[in-house]
Amino acid sequence: MIRSCDADKIILATGGLPNLPRIPGIQRDNVVPARDVLLGHKQVEGRIIVAGGGEVGVETAMYLAQLERGSITIVEMLDKIAEKTDPARVVQMKQMLVEREVAIMTSTKVLEIKDDVMEVETNGMKRELPYDAIVVSMGYHPNNQLYQEVKDLGDSATKYHAGYGI
Repeated sequence: MIRSCDADKIILATGGLPNLPRIPGIQRDNVVPARDVLLGHKQVEGRIIVAGGGEVGVETAMYLAQLERGSITIVEMLDKIAEKTDPARVVQMKQMLVEREVAIMTSTKVLEIKDDVMEVETNGMKRELPYDAIVVSMGYHPNNQLYQEVKDLGDSATKYHAGYGI
């Protein structure tokens, strides 16, 4: 189909896939990507830990809090949540999180996910957080599958940059 278009250039905009970092125990049924929760593919409730406090993680926590899915805790490695988000918007986000009693743990690293607890470290102190579900929001990487399938269709000048084939 691509060859039949006789195009000079093709732009692949195939989006990204959620990162699943190499955390011991992350491959569990009750550990799900934020994308799956936000798209309605997975439902979580009870004691929910959102691992990752960037914009998507905070928005996911807000979404779950608004639905009253349970008690929610955001765990973020950096010293602030939503670090790359517009500061005016962060103020509104934090206000909503406070109103909905969402716990926020910054400067906290996830060490391991066990059957019913997540082991974390904050300022050199380890502790265990009980959970029923963990929502992972630790960034995205390019979805390169289609590029890999079509990269040899063009000439040798074909270039690839961060998820975009040109």
